[in-house]
Amino acid sequence: GVQVADRKTGYDGYGANASVSYQFKPNITWQGTVDYLELNSGEYATSFYVSHTHALDSKNRYSVNLAFRDEQKSLYPENFATGIETEWQTMIKNNWVVAVKASYINNSELTNEYLGAMQMTYYFDYFQAKKP
Repeated sequence: GVQVADRKTGYDGYGANASVSYQFKPNITWQGTVDYLELNSGEYATSFYVSHTHALDSKNRYSVNLAFRDEQKSLYPENFATGIETEWQTMIKNNWVVAVKASYINNSELTNEYLGAMQMTYYFDYFQAKKP
């Protein structure tokens, strides 16, 4: 889609984005997105994202995301960033899911970023299939 910003405060600008998604099998998905934003002030950002998700079985799933971004902002020189994010999810019971996540972003002009997390999710709508 195409986006246009026109505000009384700040800068005017325009942007565009496009996305494509492909489901290889019921359990494998690929997705790609391109995003561009330019402001009248001369600031801009161009981003490209790729995502892959694979459900190994009914209880385990992983995803890998890649990001590439070229940006020019008034606060710092032109920055080129590349990033990777991974996640593993395991269903312990029908209502408990454990996820482990990690991400790393390498910036050319800013401090590199790291993140690690573990998440437990409890679903209150405990679902069990009816027994015949």
